[in-house]
Amino acid sequence: MTVEEGEEISRLKKRIVEAYSKLSHGFMLPIMASEITVAGNTVYVKVPESLSIFVGKLIGRGGCNVRTVEQEIGMRIVIMQEKTPEHVEMKKKLKDLLRRVVEDEGVMVQ
Repeated sequence: MTVEEGEEISRLKKRIVEAYSKLSHGFMLPIMASEITVAGNTVYVKVPESLSIFVGKLIGRGGCNVRTVEQEIGMRIVIMQEKTPEHVEMKKKLKDLLRRVVEDEGVMVQ
């Protein structure tokens, strides 16, 4: 990353923090601690595992928070977690197991 790119990301991060702080000052910490990358017109916000409880709040119900910030900065935002929470991984494993059991019984599951 060049110095100019680093400065641009710093300015963008500041704009994102300002936009989220209008929604709630509680959003400042997770955004400030997040890794920000840009590809085209998309901003990727990688929230540290220690702050993963904020991911849903940053996105908002039905995506309302992230859409508000997207409109303010004029770019698409993708919120990511450093690591998938264990309960999400367990849910995927259980769903896969259920699908295999039902398919073994000859019933179709969607």
